[in-house]
Parts: sequence; C-alpha cells; structure tokens
Amino acid sequence: ADLQWDWRAGVLGLVAFSAWAFLYAWVGVAISGRTVGMSVLGIKVVDNSGTPVSPGHAAIRAVVLPLSIVSVVGMLSVVFDAKQRALHDLAAKTAVVYDWGDRPAELPTPLSQWLTDHGVNDMSG
Repeated sequence: ADLQWDWRAGVLGLVAFSAWAFLYAWVGVAISGRTVGMSVLGIKVVDNSGTPVSPGHAAIRAVVLPLSIVSVVGMLSVVFDAKQRALHDLAAKTAVVYDWGDRPAELPTPLSQWLTDHGVNDMSG
C-alpha cells in the first residue's frame, strides 16, 4: 500500500471535526442546557444565577472547552474553585448542576436490592 500524507485532506478533516465538535458542544447547551452525554449523566449547564444559558455564553463555553481539556490549568480550576467550575465554565460564567428531569436519580433496582439485603440502607453518607 502506498500511504502518503495529503496535508489538504488532513487540514480539511481537522476543520470538519472541529466544526462538528463546536456544534455538538454549542447547540445542545444553547437549546436545552445539555449535550447528549450530559443527559445520560444527569447534569445540566446553567448560568451563574441558575437560569438557562444564553446562546452567546454557550458559544464561549464551546470555544474554550478544548483549551480547558488539554490544559492543566483548565482542570485544576475544578479543584481550586469554590463552585468546582472548570476554565470553560469560568470563561462563560456558567456552572454544571445535577438535573435528572422527571426521572428519579436512583441506583438500578438490582443494586439497590443487593445493598438492602446486605444491610446498607442509607446512601446519603
């Protein structure tokens, strides 16, 4: 096989992936306050006052997100910020909160039953 690097295809692929990643992180948060992955985890992005995020703040969050992920500073801010906000949340003036919507935030039934059977009744800590 003759494998040669085509820099134009590589740049085009990088641009296409970057556009997709931005749209994924921006559109979901701007419309519903969460991406598909956040929905699964039961978390939601809100502004500092607890209201839905504006499209502008969602865009700022989406632009700064890659820098926050690859930098140590972006992740350390979670440890040192009183509200556990990452760099992209600080830049966009947002916060991540738990929000399960209408579904209960509980353990799966088999695990709950096993814990009850083994004397673990209170999971509140």
